Amino acid sequence: MTRRSHAKPAPPEASFAAAEPRGYLYESRRPLNSLLFILVPLTVYQVFALMYGTRLLAPRDMARFLKYFGATATLLPAALIVVVLLVQHFFHRRRWSLDPPVLLGMLAESVVWMLPLLAMNSFTRVPMSAQTAPAAPPGPGPFVREVLQGLGAGIYEEFIFRLVLAGLILFVLADLLEFRREVSAVVAIFVQAALFSLYHLTHAELTGQTPFPWGPFSFRMFAGAYLGGLYVLRGYGITVGAHAAWNVYVAWVST
Repeated sequence: MTRRSHAKPAPPEASFAAAEPRGYLYESRRPLNSLLFILVPLTVYQVFALMYGTRLLAPRDMARFLKYFGATATLLPAALIVVVLLVQHFFHRRRWSLDPPVLLGMLAESVVWMLPLLAMNSFTRVPMSAQTAPAAPPGPGPFVREVLQGLGAGIYEEFIFRLVLAGLILFVLADLLEFRREVSAVVAIFVQAALFSLYHLTHAELTGQTPFPWGPFSFRMFAGAYLGGLYVLRGYGITVGAHAAWNVYVAWVST
């Protein structure tokens, strides 16, 4: 006669935590860590934008898009980024925890991943220049303004082109149409890279009223493809970090 065990089964959250992989490469990709990584620069940028205004197109265009749905709050684009990352974290059933060493590692890794952008810039021979306004508005000096706008550009442009656009293309091709995931990822990376580069052109450049800037277009195309691949491999937070680190470097050498 066998003896029944009266041991209580482990709670679901305990078994899930035990099965969840560990390690820096995994932890640094978690949506929650991406959110914690961008939270301070996002807040600093938003305070700066509220006080002194901003020239960034990405948050403006996000606000215009949301306005079609009747949403007009000033901070809604920033709130949308926060909500999307929280929803991702929730639906992936990831653990809720703060790990400062992981965030420090993400910062260091972002600087390392920025270095190939220097090689691309050298290859395309595009002069590095911050987009400082001719008439300096009141507030921080040119370098601080460019750094803050560079942080905002990294956060918002990576959200639109990598997290949303590349993620959406990958979902449609791989999950809905059931193409091979590797092929779908390559298509997503290059489609969003082309749109990312075109997004930075002026109306006159797009319509042929002024000469097409092949150098800057090529650099942004290469950079967009590179950042798209980085997003697929390392997630949103580190991709934002690499993009923002590049913008800070450009501000440093050109202002």
